[in-house]
Amino acid sequence: MILRILCVVALLLSANFRAQADETVAVLTKGLKNSCAWWMRGPNYKVAGEAYILGFWDGANLWNKYNHRVGENESARIIYAEVEEACAGHPSKPLFDAAVEVYSLHMRRDLGLNR
Repeated sequence: MILRILCVVALLLSANFRAQADETVAVLTKGLKNSCAWWMRGPNYKVAGEAYILGFWDGANLWNKYNHRVGENESARIIYAEVEEACAGHPSKPLFDAAVEVYSLHMRRDLGLNR
């Protein structure tokens, strides 16, 4: 009897972990086509969006022929806050567009250009 109960508990726990893992994978693979509202939807989405922003930033620096170190003196938290500000009032704005906006601002600032 105890063995049956343990088996049922183990099955329930594995199903819960599997569902959570599936949701996490789904969240992590949708950064490009998701909006600012998607990013603010909850903790898993927030983490996935922040990972997406850092990945975008790293890739943009790799391909930037003028400066491969845009934003190097800023913390990730500041960059996230600026992307969040770019999203403010525009929940349907793609997260990609908000990240591009902030990256461009930092690039112009690093080059000594006005906003």
